[in-house]
Amino acid sequence: RYGLTAAATLKAAQSLYEAKLITYPRTDSRYLSRDLVKMLPRLLRTLGERPEYAVLVQGAQLEAVHAGNRRVVDDSKVTDHHAIIPTAERAPALTGVNAKIYDLIARRFLAQFYPAAQYLELEVITRVGRDPADRFRTRGRRELAPGWRVVEPPRKAEKEEEEDEAAPVPALREGEHALVEAVKARKCTTKPPRRYTEATL
Repeated sequence: RYGLTAAATLKAAQSLYEAKLITYPRTDSRYLSRDLVKMLPRLLRTLGERPEYAVLVQGAQLEAVHAGNRRVVDDSKVTDHHAIIPTAERAPALTGVNAKIYDLIARRFLAQFYPAAQYLELEVITRVGRDPADRFRTRGRRELAPGWRVVEPPRKAEKEEEEDEAAPVPALREGEHALVEAVKARKCTTKPPRRYTEATL
């Protein structure tokens, strides 16, 4: 998201950990343990004191994360350490890379308290002539409820992809006939696989 190397990200996370602002950063767990559930209201209150998270904390549904919610709380998936989350320590004004990493951790934590995002998806298969091979697929998608996405805005690439998918599709009926006004052929070439980056590795 920010073009940071793994080393720079870990350095910032370690700095935040030493300042007692986040939990242990050297973990790959994505789950919380059951004993943390009782601490969640306090963590939310602390985050809510920061102006940039106040509105998001107000919209959080605390009951969404409970001991029985295996999507978030699962002791069997927690090895040495649970997922990285903010602590109840009041964070000072952060700057630079530390601010960016703290913001990502805080927003991912808050996203657990929001419902799923909902979309309406439409797929249209258009047949040209009688040849079954001459079929064209059109897809459209419309957001019904943003859910957790209000907390974590999409990356630039994701936003562009969503805008492409969100092209409006007119109301259609099965078997309806349409007039082909123009046909255009494009010459394309395949591209080699992208080079590995720290993120893909």
